[in-house]
Amino acid sequence: MKLLKSLLLLGFFSALSINSFAQVTDADFARDSDLPHLEGKLPPADIFDATKITILNVDGEDLSFESLVGKVVVIDFWATWCGPCLRSIPHLVEIAKKHKKEVAVVGVHVTPVLKSDLLKVLNDKKVKYPIVYSEGVYSEGDGTGEIVASYEVTGIPGYYVLDKNGVLRFADLANAELDRALEYLLNE
Repeated sequence: MKLLKSLLLLGFFSALSINSFAQVTDADFARDSDLPHLEGKLPPADIFDATKITILNVDGEDLSFESLVGKVVVIDFWATWCGPCLRSIPHLVEIAKKHKKEVAVVGVHVTPVLKSDLLKVLNDKKVKYPIVYSEGVYSEGDGTGEIVASYEVTGIPGYYVLDKNGVLRFADLANAELDRALEYLLNE
């Protein structure tokens, strides 16, 4: 009888935890800034517009917005000179490796950078996911600057997460929320 009561209680609490997870909404995740007007729509800029930027894809595969539909996409706005960005890269590398079939990680370097400097960091950190960047030194019309402005990036690292349909669900997601947001979107 005691075993039966224990099993019933276990089943009850399991059902409660499943129901409480099912009631989680996008609003339950912390953001580093308030950008609700960007969320729930297609991204404000095509980060793969090759007329404005360079895409360094170490895997050598073609990369386009359309090629990522069907996957959850993590866009990481970062820079080689940003300490917190560099410290977050190993976790992103782990995410990209662990969820290779379901999640795509794309880095967007927020300022122009020399390819040699970028490659050094990518090799040191063992980055295998694609990086969008503008090569050279800062100029008024550089492509990543336009992307950063359209996403309203105010600080780095900054995570913007698209769902499997290519809809921007999380704008400037707090760093500590990334894993939970991925689990949430992968289970939809």
